[in-house]
Amino acid sequence: MSSIPALTKANILALAPKVLPSRQPNRYQGGGSHLNMQKNFSLDERDVFRRQYTQLNELLSLTDFSREGEVNQTILMNRFLAANEIVPLAEQLLIMQAEAKKDSRPKQVQATFFQLATGAYASICEYLLLVDAGGIEEEYLQTLHYLCGDHLKIMRSLLEDLDPDELFNDQTLLVHPIDSLIKKWKQKTLRLFEKKIKIEITSFFSGNIAERNLELAEIDRIFYHLASNCGQYSSDHKLLIHIAATPDEKNLRWVFQNRIKAEHQKTLEAIIASGQSLFEHGVTTNGTGFGLGCIADSITHAYGLDDIFEAQEKGYIGITLENKIFTLWFHWPTIG
Repeated sequence: MSSIPALTKANILALAPKVLPSRQPNRYQGGGSHLNMQKNFSLDERDVFRRQYTQLNELLSLTDFSREGEVNQTILMNRFLAANEIVPLAEQLLIMQAEAKKDSRPKQVQATFFQLATGAYASICEYLLLVDAGGIEEEYLQTLHYLCGDHLKIMRSLLEDLDPDELFNDQTLLVHPIDSLIKKWKQKTLRLFEKKIKIEITSFFSGNIAERNLELAEIDRIFYHLASNCGQYSSDHKLLIHIAATPDEKNLRWVFQNRIKAEHQKTLEAIIASGQSLFEHGVTTNGTGFGLGCIADSITHAYGLDDIFEAQEKGYIGITLENKIFTLWFHWPTIG
């Protein structure tokens, strides 16, 4: 199906060191990069966050599979489509991000605006536009439902005081098996940037990947960020994901691959040749967005490393560019 040669388990294990110790006293369970709305954002900004969160919760309820067949579901959905602000709020968040950058506000504040407007939320916008233009289809409702659930968790993981009650639930023990992630994404199509991204997953691991919703939200955030990256730069709109445990079974190695155009590979190679890391904040190929810095931050937190440069130098994160194939990997601690 894909023009990228399939990776074997041996190929995956050869990408980085076999042993990657953690400096965290306990296994990382997510939540290392949140902000407080009251302390870090203005009243108007907090209002945008709450409107976004409220409308996503409403959409989550309206797309609940268990409500299928209710007489008023279609009526309520049409009312929501006529009155919601989902797409305008995305635009407003990106304007806020640009203003925060202009005002030299902390990188984490800028990144929060960006992450709230992109990833799963960008896909929600795409699907709502499809529903609005072509009518309500079961496939779209199902996709919107899990996208809303994912983004609501991501919002709570980024903004600690957005919904304290639900955040408490996100912090309680709830083990998530890899099978649920594979079921959600294997052979699925994600719509981003008006493009369809075909996702293929190969896993050499069977077990659990997260111990609570808060941790899964951080993994989801990485996934959507890389899917968005693929949507912007893939030459064939296909994203391959490979997963395998390291030989000591203490870490999962996640490998994301997509084809890129020759000119994009040259641009990336020029950035690397200049001495910059593609994981540095602010390093992008088009001067916008946040590049891969958000991913590097998550892995640095997960392992208690000094900074993203140590994470890359020691192989916790990495990138290869070969024959117009972009390969990125990161690690996450397994559940003992």
